[in-house]
Formats: sequence, C-alpha cells, structure tokens
Amino acid sequence: MTLHPATVRVLDEWLLRTQRAGRVPSLSAAVARGGEPVWAGTVGVHDPARPTASTGAGAATGATTGTRYRIGSITKPLVAVAVLQLVAEGRLDLEAPLGEMLPEAPSRRASVAEHLDHTSGLAAEPPGSWWERSPGPSWAELVATPPPLLTAPGRRHHYSNTGYAVLGHLLEVLDGAPWEAVLQRRVLDPLGLGHTGPVADASSATGVAVHPFADVWHPEPVVDHRAMGPAGALWSTPTDLVRFGSWTLGLVPTERTVLPAELLAQMYEPRALADTPDAPWVSAHGLGLQIVNHGGGRRWGHGGSVPGFTAELWCDPQSGDVGAVCASATHPVGAAHGLLDLLAATQPAPARPYALDPAQAGVAGLCGVWYWGPNPYTLTALPAVGPGRSVRLALAPLSGGRRETTFERVGGASPWGATPSWVGVAGDYWLGEELRPLARDGAEPYALDIGTFLFTRAPYEPGTGTPGAHPEDAWR
Repeated sequence: MTLHPATVRVLDEWLLRTQRAGRVPSLSAAVARGGEPVWAGTVGVHDPARPTASTGAGAATGATTGTRYRIGSITKPLVAVAVLQLVAEGRLDLEAPLGEMLPEAPSRRASVAEHLDHTSGLAAEPPGSWWERSPGPSWAELVATPPPLLTAPGRRHHYSNTGYAVLGHLLEVLDGAPWEAVLQRRVLDPLGLGHTGPVADASSATGVAVHPFADVWHPEPVVDHRAMGPAGALWSTPTDLVRFGSWTLGLVPTERTVLPAELLAQMYEPRALADTPDAPWVSAHGLGLQIVNHGGGRRWGHGGSVPGFTAELWCDPQSGDVGAVCASATHPVGAAHGLLDLLAATQPAPARPYALDPAQAGVAGLCGVWYWGPNPYTLTALPAVGPGRSVRLALAPLSGGRRETTFERVGGASPWGATPSWVGVAGDYWLGEELRPLARDGAEPYALDIGTFLFTRAPYEPGTGTPGAHPEDAWR
C-alpha cells in the first residue's frame, strides 16, 4: 500500500522538526504498515566529524535511508530469536538452569528464560572500565572477574547487559561459531535483514556527542565490544528494523519458519514487570522484547543506545504499524512513539470489510450463551491469527468484567473429541487452561469443562454432571 501524499509531507516535516529539536547531526526513520514499508526518510549529515581541507569543519555529506547506525540494545531481541530457535530444536530448556549448558557462567542457577527477560539477578554491566567506550572484556575475562549477582534468580526485573553476553556465548558453544555468524545464519538472512550486521562500512554514520549548550560535537569511539557484543554491537537501518518488527507481528512471510508461533508469542508476552515502587507499571519484558503501555493500548519493541547512537523500534499490534528511528548522537531523541501516533492521526489504518469465514462452520455448535452457575457467558468464534493457525474461541461474561479468555485448538481431529482440544492463549483467569467440550455419541456439546468449572446451556442444568444440588423441579 502507499500513503497519501499529504501524509508523506507531514512525516517528512516531522522528521526535519524532530532532527532540529533533538539537535542530532542525522536522524533516520521508517514506517511499515501491514508488513510493508510505506515511508522512510533521513535528514542531516552522514559524517559531521570528517574535516574538510579548506575549513577544518565537518563535511556536509548527506545521510540517506541506506545509512547504517549502531542500534545498541536492539541487538538483544535478535539474539533472543536465535536462542529461542535452539529451544524449538530441543537443544535448550527454557526453564532449566543455564549452568547445565554453561557451567562457567556467572549466573549458573538462573534459567535461560530469566536471562532473556532480565530476571537472572546479574548486574547490568561487567566489572572494569566503561565497556561501551573501551574494548569490552573477553569471555575468559568476564568469567575470571564475574559481574555480581544482585538478587536471587527470578526475584525481580533488573536490566542486564551481562545477561545477554552470557546468552551470546551460549550460542557460540552450542552452534560452534561466533555469535555474529550464528545470528547471520539463523536470523538476519532468513528475515531478509540485508543491512544489519556487526561491522560498520563506508555507508555507516559517525556517532558523536553533541555539546548540551553549544552546537558543536565530539566524535565517539567505535570499539570492539567482544564478549559484550550480543548486548549491543549491531548496525542497521530503520527500514531493516521495521521489517523485523513487522515479523514479530506475524506480517512478514519467510521461506522457512524462523520461530514457532508459541515461542514468538513469548517474546512479547509480559513476563517481568519493570517495577518502580509506589508507581503504576508502564513497561515489562518478555523473552527478548520490551512491552509498554501507550495511549491506552500496548506496544512492543526495544530501545538501544551506545555512545554516539540511539535507536528505537516500536510495534502496534492493533494497527499493524511499526516505526523505527535511528540517530547519530549520544543523547536520546525519544521519537518513535510520536512517529506512530502521527501516522495513525494523519492516515488511520484502513478498515477491513466484513467477510464470511467458512472455517468457523466447524465450531458454530459451540458458540452462543453458556452458564457458569447462574452467570451467563458468551462463546464467540474468531478468525485464525495467521497461516496454519486454527479458528479461535472468545469467552466473555455477558455482563462484562474479568475472566475474558481466548482459546485456540491444540489438537484432536474434532472439537467434540475426547482429548483436550482447546487451550487459553490470551486473557486472564483461564490463560493456559484447557477447554473440553463434553458431548454424547457425537452430538453437539451439552457442557464445557474449563479447568473443572462446568459451563452448561442452562443455569445448573440437570443431567450435565454439575456437582451439588440442582433445580430439578423449578426455580423458586
């Protein structure tokens, strides 16, 4: 799809104003909608620190949409995809102590999942000098002088760069190659991220520190992060980043399955709250992605920064919009949410026409009103969420309130079969619980068993096996 020319002009103007207000030498941004890139723009100079022969001032080399920026911690979700692939292959157990695979790890008791969601207890940074502005430690140096454990594993969220250094080394041990090569083969190539990698090239921007009170700059060093590389070493473009974000929304087809749907979902399911005492939570972490409350809804993605660069990637699962922003200065710009908000306000996502769904015919007999005791609930069919997925069922109290749950088929040739055939995949009370339709001789179900709660077509309907007394004669 294409954006209206007026929307393009608004986004172009936003880019220029944001770059000027943010005081960054160059700013690059991109937007994808429905899995397709619909806008990209760059403003500023590619290398402000390169002197000219005549003036000694920065050369005005214009940045382009192909200019690469260091993306810092957005490296982490890409590393997480590779780790979760090993889980899908049965070579890693998400909940097993990582020390079973990596005995020398400084966080042996913490699980793989606790490293992914920053609850391993590891300190944020390795001991020694500031690793982002000086060569980072080797793996041998990291384990010889390990970062301290600040809390017991799983106790609380504490953002940890060292935790992803551990995961990167785990990739090297299990796949027998440097983490960068593992990432290239497992993630970057299959997802078509052709401008993303660990090494700068001639097209890469120069990162600088801009003086806070004067329009002058200081070049930032570009160092080898070594063992800390999996925490933030990659370079990329906003266009590549919105492609990756669109993939997390299930909107980018790939030649092979990069990650099973149930593991991809765990990347953006809130698992660890980034808790601030006495304040409502605004962000959480899944297995590799950050989740934030924004504008009454939820977005997921990641931010990144290293000296000289900042980057942002945010995905809106309701609209299917994805925005990414990269800047060539150390101080933050914080603009990607505003970019998505502006797009939605200027050109809302297109409405989808109503369409019949023949796949729902097989579950029509399940739909309608069911009673949990005297409390009415509705069970409604929903379309599948992606290729190869089944029709879903949404259970909700008729009068509103909590306990809304969405269920998805997990097996069985027929929804009336004897084996459990549905599981809660979204919602609150019955998330992960089984929904079993109860039927006799192939007839339509007379009851639903959801985690031992019996739902019947009439309140406490006799003959359905509901425990306790029944109104067999009449309601009085």
